[in-house]
Parts: sequence; C-alpha cells; structure tokens
Amino acid sequence: MIATDDAHFSEPDHFGGWVMVKSQANTPDALLAALKAGAFYSSQGPELRDVVIEDDRVIIESSAVVAAMVQGAGTAAKAVHGHSMTRCEIPLARFDASPWLRVTVVDAAGRRAWSNPVFR
Repeated sequence: MIATDDAHFSEPDHFGGWVMVKSQANTPDALLAALKAGAFYSSQGPELRDVVIEDDRVIIESSAVVAAMVQGAGTAAKAVHGHSMTRCEIPLARFDASPWLRVTVVDAAGRRAWSNPVFR
C-alpha cells in the first residue's frame, strides 16, 4: 500500500501523502532498488523511525503520535494510546495465527503513517 498526492492546486489539497524511502543514496538507481526491496513506508506526516519484531512484541519508534496500532489477518488488531509517544511496545499474542503484520501510527492531527505488511 502506498500514499499518493492527487493535487489539483485549486484548493489546498497538495502534500497529503507520500512514500518515505530508506535508501543508501538519493539517486534514481538507489531509490528504485530500495523501493523494489520494500524499504519504504507511506505517510501523511508522521515518521516511522523503526519497527522491530521481537519474540512476543513489536517495538515501534516514531515521531510524536497519539496512537500506534498493529493489524494482522482477519480482525487481529491491537492499539496503544498516549500523548506524544515516540516509542511503544505492543504484544503479539493476538497475532499468532496471522502470517503478516502492519504497523500504523496516528499523530495528534489525525495524520497516519503505515508500514508495508511484514510477513513472518
């Protein structure tokens, strides 16, 4: 899943979503390689700085957010809420049957950033 910006410039509707790429260099070849490798996430503003899956939890580091969620197959979901959170941990017990996970964070303005699915 990606974020895009369909700006028409007759209203302030530009810069609504973009893809953040983790690349070795800011060159067309390096960016394309990173995109093909899945080294990107989508955002409306918040930053996903790190997502680490450990044995029984996912550790999320981000810019300041008020909610962080993990979603999985079916109705599997778990969220934590707070004020200006930049790090949180979410237990994964609820996701034992899910072959994939996705992380979403939401800032105080309601803008989201979301990871690609992580297949386990």
